[in-house]
Amino acid sequence: MKSKLVPIKKAFALCFGFFALINFYSCREKNPGATDLVPGVDNINTFEMTDVDLDAQTKVRMLDSLWTSDPTVPVGVIGILNNDPFFGNISTGLYLQFTVPESGYALPDSISSFDSVVLVLPYSKYFYGDTTGKFAANVYEIEDAEFRVDTSSRKYYAFSTLPVSGAPIGSYAGDAKDWATDSVIYPGSDTLTNQLRIKLDAATLAKFAGMTDADLHNNASFLNFFNGVFVQPDWSSGPEYAKALYYFILSGGVSGFLDDARLELYFSLESSGSSQGMVSFPYNTKYSAFFNHIDKEYTGFPAAPYASTGVEMDSLLVTGGPGFQTDIVLSHLDQIPAQSMVHLARLELNVKKEAFSKVFSHPNLLIMSVVNSDGSSVTLADYQIVAAGDASYQLLQANQAKEFVGGFPIDKLIDNEEYDTYVLNFPREVQKAILEGKNQLTLRLYPYYQLPGAYRLIARGFELGGNAKAKINIIYTKP
Repeated sequence: MKSKLVPIKKAFALCFGFFALINFYSCREKNPGATDLVPGVDNINTFEMTDVDLDAQTKVRMLDSLWTSDPTVPVGVIGILNNDPFFGNISTGLYLQFTVPESGYALPDSISSFDSVVLVLPYSKYFYGDTTGKFAANVYEIEDAEFRVDTSSRKYYAFSTLPVSGAPIGSYAGDAKDWATDSVIYPGSDTLTNQLRIKLDAATLAKFAGMTDADLHNNASFLNFFNGVFVQPDWSSGPEYAKALYYFILSGGVSGFLDDARLELYFSLESSGSSQGMVSFPYNTKYSAFFNHIDKEYTGFPAAPYASTGVEMDSLLVTGGPGFQTDIVLSHLDQIPAQSMVHLARLELNVKKEAFSKVFSHPNLLIMSVVNSDGSSVTLADYQIVAAGDASYQLLQANQAKEFVGGFPIDKLIDNEEYDTYVLNFPREVQKAILEGKNQLTLRLYPYYQLPGAYRLIARGFELGGNAKAKINIIYTKP
């Protein structure tokens, strides 16, 4: 049997300074689709089609089946946001499992008493909403014996739920600003801050104190012993606890267990130079399951009439998944002669900056995909390149794709009002559609999904809106 212990002492580092609100990412696209190589329109050889020529139409659709157990995106989101004036209420909770420190692990023989079990969630310092409020959550034990990592036939979505214990096994109520100042010192490491730490109850401690070597033998036996936790925001904590969603790192993978979400079991030793030991049961992307439960309630809010897929409207609605996406339908592509060279295909959206835009943030990156006739979507051709000697499309490196397609917000002044302007370029997709003889092309817009539940956008459509209306331009040269 293997045995490890880590002596530990707690410290609370007091830091002074202003806790700044974090607006997800800060990058802005510097040059989304330069036009210096696009020939001028002369209506002899080079022509332009606009959104009017293309009869551009927008349809709002609802995505309610967001996959939230993707092990390549190990991010947990917990919180309540109840005051979006257009899109209504959001609540999010996290289901999460843990593993043994290593196969064949055994607790030290010299333990005199077990002191506590603590759930630790590393805070990413990203949030969506207003952090002038507070954070409260309850922890429950998962009681579904079938909860395991994803397989080809088993995935978990934003709407998924699992049975849990009737009463919470731990609770927390406090201020997220405290996560930046309260700290724990681990031997051989720097002081760690930005952790949500929730002490679990006496019954859970007694359960862990009764673990046998068989329970700790491997990951499967440990999951049979303790199948994970559900962390749910506290519904009864009052409006000040319903102002933001908070994002947590489940697996950092940089410095070992200190970067992972984990359970920490503390105990005292009979004879040791240290009075206390600790063992960590970390989240592991290979052996631990997780998913985010995300519930959005639109009833009674302006967004409610658009919650049905395929609603036509002269606006574009986009929210973080699960939520709204907008399809843009372009027609009359057959007016572009076959074998024409497409130089430019560009979409421009303008989103007015409201007083609440700093709280209900606009997306920091819009993604565009292509919609098939059956409603499914595929990767935009402009995110792809043809590899040398290979006729199949290969994905561009992420940064290259973003630089070429764009999709980042740019500050813009329109009629003396401030806007976030999004420019997305898709000439390769139009070129592909023309070569395939298509008359119609449907494009889908949604935010980048690294932070589930976050972001919202209301942009003017192609018909009304004056100088701030959406625009599409295609410039091509006849063969």
